[in-house]
Amino acid sequence: MYVDAVSVEPDNNDVESLGLLDHLDGRARQERAELINWLLDRGFDVDQIRDAFIPMLLPANRAIGDDGTTVSAREISESSGVSLELLQRLHRAAGLVRVYDPDSPLRSRADAEAVLNAARLVDLGLDPARVGLVVRLLVEGLTGPAVALRRAALQASLSPGATELELAKAFEHLARQAEPLLGPMVDDLLRLVLRHSFETEAINVAERAAGTLPGARDVAVAFADLVGFTRLGSSCRRTTWD
Repeated sequence: MYVDAVSVEPDNNDVESLGLLDHLDGRARQERAELINWLLDRGFDVDQIRDAFIPMLLPANRAIGDDGTTVSAREISESSGVSLELLQRLHRAAGLVRVYDPDSPLRSRADAEAVLNAARLVDLGLDPARVGLVVRLLVEGLTGPAVALRRAALQASLSPGATELELAKAFEHLARQAEPLLGPMVDDLLRLVLRHSFETEAINVAERAAGTLPGARDVAVAFADLVGFTRLGSSCRRTTWD
């Protein structure tokens, strides 16, 4: 009797066979096994868990938009109507890893779609290079606040002796509560800065005639050393000045 070789897929119910507990011992191994079984029950697949730098943060990441699906640049371009060239340009401006093959589904959907609203500014007549600069500056400016917010969230969720599973649940719960606030918070603050920037923007006669803005402008800067006059953030009436 001849029996052909049969490949056997690892059983997702057998965490040991998945290779996800390698190099772990004792309590750490037990906690990771508990976490992995919970993640599998929540719909995360083995590859997602294996590729995650910190598996316990997978549910929190999903709560703020990353559903784990990957797409190609061409797929996003065709579904959104944004040109492939502009899409790739904005991806680079946002600091995403460059994918040379537009048909390779190597980018997460959440990351790929993050620049679509910025791309609509080009439809309004804004120069693509200027929009790319805006995207780059926004990402650079938001990096620090994002790190600070992440650390604050982690600190709020940590508790002495908590297991990986308990922390994963706490992180996910906080992420779901905070997620609706993130967009409006950034939107409100950006609008605040934009409003005040308009207060200091002036377009002179020559610029109106040329229809362009200069690359640089003369500005006047003055400093007054008034030690002890007012505390930082306080004010006084002009009538009290001597």
